[in-house]
This record gives sequence, structure tokens and C-alpha cells, in this order.
Amino acid sequence: MGGLAIGGGALLGSGAFTSVEAERDVEVTISSNVSEDFVDVLVQVDDYETVEVRNNAGSGHDADGFVSLVEAGDNAVLSFGDLPPDSTVTYNDLFKLQNDDNGDSDTDDFNVELVLADSNNDFLNIGGDEGGTGPTTVGEGNEKLLEGEVETGQNDDTTTLTITITEA
Repeated sequence: MGGLAIGGGALLGSGAFTSVEAERDVEVTISSNVSEDFVDVLVQVDDYETVEVRNNAGSGHDADGFVSLVEAGDNAVLSFGDLPPDSTVTYNDLFKLQNDDNGDSDTDDFNVELVLADSNNDFLNIGGDEGGTGPTTVGEGNEKLLEGEVETGQNDDTTTLTITITEA
């Protein structure tokens, strides 16, 4: 009988278990000489439980589940939470670059550039490019979708994303 009690205790062990989750935040700044009525940078939040845009007063979801970073402005924080440690998480079609002509024949093509702060700790790849994207031309009435990859470690991390929009 005593042997069973000892064996049972050895099987149960200490009961100690550790779990680590990483969070990545991207602070957004906008540099544009173009009206936000014509061009937008949106983030897909409805399809991904681990993606949210915080401090986005006044910006709601569109019909496809995207939130406007341009409308949210410099107060926006794109957050990736509850990520598994030491892994790479891919988000297909995370970013949408959109040129809304709204029936205005004067709307031109626009260049949209997404640049991450120069840091050795960059954890976000946009459209397959480390550090952001070069200028991407979005034609009148068109949109382009870009994937995002988030690399996680053991600790939380923050970087800055600068969105620059210019006429092409």
C-alpha cells in the first residue's frame, strides 16, 4: 500500500507549470500631404483574435473587418497579443492599401510607404520585407493587400510604424 502512495506522488510531481505569452505593439505615425478621403491604410482585425488597434477613437470597422490607421491617426497602436513565444506568426492580408476615388475623376495614383523604426529588435515584416515596404503605388480605385509576419521572443516589444502617403 505504501508503494502505491509513493508511486502516485512521483507521477503527480510538483504541479508547477509555466506559460509565456509575448505582446508586440506598433505605434503609428502618419506623414501625408494627401487627403484621407482618397487613400487609406487599413488593418484586418476581425479575422485575427491576436490583432487589435487601440486608441482608435472615431475609427470603426469597414464591411470587411478592417480598421483605418489613417483615420485613427498618430494615436493608434497596432497590437499583437497572446502570441506564442519564440515563433513567427503570419497574418495573410493583414494590411490593405486602398485608393478610394469616390467617383472623383481628379483622384490620382498614390504612393504608400510603410517604414518601421530603425531598430535591431524589429519584429514585424510587412509584405515580406523586413523594416517595412518601399513606396507601393496604388492606382485609382484599386487596393493592394499585404501580409504581416510577427516574430516573437520571450519578452514584450514595441516599435514605430511611419506611414507616408504621397501622390505618385
